[in-house]
Amino acid sequence: MFTIATAITRMGLGKYDLFLGMSPLQKLQRINDVLSAFYIQATWRGVLVEITPVIVDGKITLSEAYLRLDALNIVVANNMGRVPIVDIQYKYRPNGTGPYENTDDCQIVAIDQGDNANGQRVYQLTGDLATINALTFSALARKRYVYATSTTTTVVPDCYPALELGVRAMNASDEQAHELSLALWSDSFSRLDADL
Repeated sequence: MFTIATAITRMGLGKYDLFLGMSPLQKLQRINDVLSAFYIQATWRGVLVEITPVIVDGKITLSEAYLRLDALNIVVANNMGRVPIVDIQYKYRPNGTGPYENTDDCQIVAIDQGDNANGQRVYQLTGDLATINALTFSALARKRYVYATSTTTTVVPDCYPALELGVRAMNASDEQAHELSLALWSDSFSRLDADL
């Protein structure tokens, strides 16, 4: 089993110690930060889950297990209609929907409201409330990374080369080598796509 402890040990061996001068807590934090970036930014098998969101009063409230929606569709007679997902500032932009009204009869847009007090992501759907509540939706939800508190935690995604490149990228960023950091992140995400 590939654990955080295994990853830390491997990255501390060889010609270069990627955790030079770091305490055990700092090493764990660095691995957590890299894995969190994988969940937020990368695309790899398992990070996206197809769900059927429940609509209550024109709102979608995700479970705490999900960070956000990456795609949302209306299911109509075996066809999919795309629903744009926009940030909350959208309704105040010149080309936005304007202030949200439950009675608006326009194209449905999912406005990302951010996380509620329970840490659940909420999306407000524009349009007629009765119509929206009667529709069926399908979505791609991105899993939320849960920070490990122990080095015995299994590493998911299980791709050591990507994890090592991510640690190198963060180390390069610490040294203000931003171009190198970006290149390493790019390589890291490519490894995830290729390996998984």
